[in-house]
Amino acid sequence: PCTMGHSQACDTPERWEDAVRLVKNHGLLSFPLWIDAICINQTDVVEKSHQIGLMARIYSQSTIMLMWLGPEDATSSAALALTKEMLESST
Repeated sequence: PCTMGHSQACDTPERWEDAVRLVKNHGLLSFPLWIDAICINQTDVVEKSHQIGLMARIYSQSTIMLMWLGPEDATSSAALALTKEMLESST
């Protein structure tokens, strides 16, 4: 579970809790943590559209950016190798 603002509870699916746990275990919680799926009201089309317009600025001003794809599974190594190969070929 997490809190927003004035201790307002928010629902956190297990995948977000896994991601936050990983960040915490690597000592990265000294930074503000912004999770777009939690911080943007996904049911409010006006707010969501406005916030999506701000995301480039939010990400460009971040100190560190992490992307959580889910827990490791049998295909993780192949997916990471392909990602590395694509990154290397683009530079």
